[in-house]
Amino acid sequence: MTAGMAFALATLALLLLTKVADCLSTLRRIRDPGQETNPTARRLMARWGIGPTVLAYGLLATVISVMSALPCLWDDSGWYTAGFTLLGLAVAAVQADVAWSNWRGRLGPLAQLVARWHARQSGADRCGARR
Repeated sequence: MTAGMAFALATLALLLLTKVADCLSTLRRIRDPGQETNPTARRLMARWGIGPTVLAYGLLATVISVMSALPCLWDDSGWYTAGFTLLGLAVAAVQADVAWSNWRGRLGPLAQLVARWHARQSGADRCGARR
């Protein structure tokens, strides 16, 4: 196993673990589809139920992650492996932040950074009023 393959495998493990944490924290937090911020997931939750929708999203993310990692694990293809590792680590960080937000009931560190940046870009103050 090459170093690139090892990094890809570790990245895949992080993607899967953070997706599990995201799904479990969503199941813990969401009691009504109206609480979900993703409009597509909200509609599916209203139609299929919260548990089946979270399971479907989790399984879809797992399939996509594994299929994306397979080329790295079969043959360390250099740029593809580096791209998978970098993009996968970014996605895992976002998933971990979403899980953190769900468990704590407030924005995680990444979401806070995005909210501050968005507030500066939109010219809004902390209360949302335009300057």
